[in-house]
Amino acid sequence: MSYEGYSGECCFSVSIERYKDPDTGKYYSLEEAEKIDPDEKFEIEDLILYVEGNAYYIPGYFDGLPENCYPDESDVNILSVVDEDNNDWMSKLDKSEIDLIENVIIEEVKHYY
Repeated sequence: MSYEGYSGECCFSVSIERYKDPDTGKYYSLEEAEKIDPDEKFEIEDLILYVEGNAYYIPGYFDGLPENCYPDESDVNILSVVDEDNNDWMSKLDKSEIDLIENVIIEEVKHYY
């Protein structure tokens, strides 16, 4: 799937850490686990998620007169984030995980420019 005006697409895997309730098998972020019961013994698991995304990237110009300079310009679309069982994780990611994924997509797309 290609979006007009986008510099490139990428697919990659990313590892995130989650706390697993040994009784229910449900996963929680650290913040969620602490709200449930700070004394509960959760199992810590690293999960591999598979990401698809695209972005456009235009490098900035920083030499010359100030009025001719401009910063990098980019926009990112995270198309999907799934685990090995194809379960959707997009709504389960926290802000730092989304930022990490967006940064990886931008770095990958820079290679297309």
